[in-house]
Amino acid sequence: MKIRPLFLILFFLMGLLSACQEDSDGTVDPVDTFETGLAGTLNTQSLNVNSAGIEARFFQDAGETVGALEIGATLPNSERLTFFIQEAKAGSITLTQAFPAVMGINSEGLKAPASAEGSKSENARVQTLPPNFVKYLTSSQTYFATGGTLTVTVDKENLTMTWTITFKDINGNTFTSTGTVKIKNFTSNKRPKSEINSPTSNLAITSISPDYAKVGDEVVITGTGFSALKSENQVTLGTVAVTVNDAIATAIKVSVPTGAVNGKFKLTVLGSSVESKDFFFIPIISGLSKTAAKVGETITINGNHFDADKSKLQVKLGDLVLPITTSSYTSITVELPQTAKSGKISVARVGKDPVEGPELTIESSAPPLQGPPVSEIFEVISGNLTFSEIFTNNTEYGAVLHFFIDQKNNFLYALTQRYLLQINLSNRNVKVIADPLSPIFKRDVPLPGPAYAPSSFFAAPDGMIYGYRSAFSAILSPSNVFKINPQTGAVTDIGNIKIDAGASQASMFVDASGNLYFNEFANGYSVNSYNNALQNKKQLISSITGELVSGFVPTGENSFRVTRGFLLAVNDKIQFHDVSNNQAGSLTDWTSAVSGLRPTSGHTLPALIGFGHKGGDYHGFMGSLRQDDNRPFVEFPKLVYTIGVQAGGQGSFVKKGEFNIIQKFTFGSQPRYVRAYAQSYYRNVYGVDSEGNSYILIQTPLNPSTGAELAPGVGGIYKVSY
Repeated sequence: MKIRPLFLILFFLMGLLSACQEDSDGTVDPVDTFETGLAGTLNTQSLNVNSAGIEARFFQDAGETVGALEIGATLPNSERLTFFIQEAKAGSITLTQAFPAVMGINSEGLKAPASAEGSKSENARVQTLPPNFVKYLTSSQTYFATGGTLTVTVDKENLTMTWTITFKDINGNTFTSTGTVKIKNFTSNKRPKSEINSPTSNLAITSISPDYAKVGDEVVITGTGFSALKSENQVTLGTVAVTVNDAIATAIKVSVPTGAVNGKFKLTVLGSSVESKDFFFIPIISGLSKTAAKVGETITINGNHFDADKSKLQVKLGDLVLPITTSSYTSITVELPQTAKSGKISVARVGKDPVEGPELTIESSAPPLQGPPVSEIFEVISGNLTFSEIFTNNTEYGAVLHFFIDQKNNFLYALTQRYLLQINLSNRNVKVIADPLSPIFKRDVPLPGPAYAPSSFFAAPDGMIYGYRSAFSAILSPSNVFKINPQTGAVTDIGNIKIDAGASQASMFVDASGNLYFNEFANGYSVNSYNNALQNKKQLISSITGELVSGFVPTGENSFRVTRGFLLAVNDKIQFHDVSNNQAGSLTDWTSAVSGLRPTSGHTLPALIGFGHKGGDYHGFMGSLRQDDNRPFVEFPKLVYTIGVQAGGQGSFVKKGEFNIIQKFTFGSQPRYVRAYAQSYYRNVYGVDSEGNSYILIQTPLNPSTGAELAPGVGGIYKVSY
């Protein structure tokens, strides 16, 4: 009786438990055995990771039905395997390589385009999803799968993914991984997509070192987004492929290739490309066109890796910078200035270290003396005067008609009937600037004689030589004014008008702004200026009806003195205007100051031959008839000459000395004397150099009736020091 009630109670409880396990439809759920975990292989090692070593993050924004999933598994030795799938849903995914196969530790792959970036930080949060990828992180490298498949199945909140994928190591050898990972409640750790940590970084070159090297040298390219697998980095210099010697994610070592030129390194990784800043080759000097040369000559440096832009190069002879005439990638032509001394040639890019080349020997370029001893030409009467030969008239170039000194460059430019010559005053070396075929000697009509050679010329601040032909010899031409490049001899005609200087042809000046100044004869004499196209005529000095303009004396790059008158007989005047910055000063009397140049009392017809200027001092040169040889000038009497200086342009000229020219020639029955005198068309026969020495032209005597030379070869240019 007591046992039966206990049995009934037990039966009731069993029924109640059974009822609790039934669904409303009468079915029964199985026991839930799905667990998070990972099992597989990776490069021959077995993988077995439980839920404690796996982290899953599900990224989904509001309104989306599918999210992205990142699964990270911590492996032994602190290694890590990370899977990222753009859409966490059932299906098969074929991996394509989106990032460099091998990166350094803590390195990332290629960053998405800037327009897709949500941030510019190194680990940028993205607005656009990264591609599907698998990343394997070790203690020394980061590997991204280069290919393979991922197969995903989803059972409600549980996700299973199996994989078969391939990696490459730093040497390009492949290794594989297979396995399965299960994530229980894979959507439970939900995040917005803005928190996706994209494994990307910009492909960028931040520097190259060195940026100036020679073929075969190693250059390190640093930056971000490189591949530590050398074969994935394609490098070119210009169009020439470059060998990659070593690579990590932030630096690539390459060898400078042969056959390339100055340019930029281009790096391409997985189809993305960037360029470096400019790289320049260290020049190579293979030789010189000559190993010995004279001052004033040009030499050519042969080699490689120079530049077509000469302003980017610097050539030195020892410590002396040489002016570059022309340059190309394989040659440089330079001039040897007057201060050149023997030494080694070097070439460099401006601002870079030079490359030393062969030795260049500077030969003595002074030609042998060709005239008679100066003691047979000059006789000093007073003062401490010394004479030396510069250039004689007995050369293949013919007799000098007139000259002009370029003080800045220490050149004397001498004109003959057929040549324009540049004479280096340091060593007497002669360079032909224009020969008989040059347009400056063109005559529209076949007029004979020196009167129709270029009348005047001037070495301008811009480095050009300006001049003009006789208006009579250029009668059919629209212009008679020209400029000539002393480096090349190239001649350019200027303007479309003619200059007629009348009886005063030694009067020309060009300023630093390119304005041209002339003494012109047209309805009377006047001094006029023009712009560099020979336009915008401006009359500076007008109505010169008394003493003619006898010359222009340069006093600076933008200033000169116009002198008027040349005789100092009784009641004669010497006057001047100073012209500066295209403005003429008032007429000033210079007679009393110049009178200090007169020779010893008793000589007649003192005539000014010329003036020069240096350092604020004016130098003057005068010739006069001697009483003991008082024949007319046309009979070439013996003259007396004086040289003097007006210090600082103030006070009177002080004579430095007097001398005679005693060299004779034969014509008729009486002895005749050669002379330093502007006997033909008032051309310039006197000048002063940068050290204050005077230069005079002893002209070959001409027959006053026919213009023919009476003593061919006699005379030349001589230096007078005092």
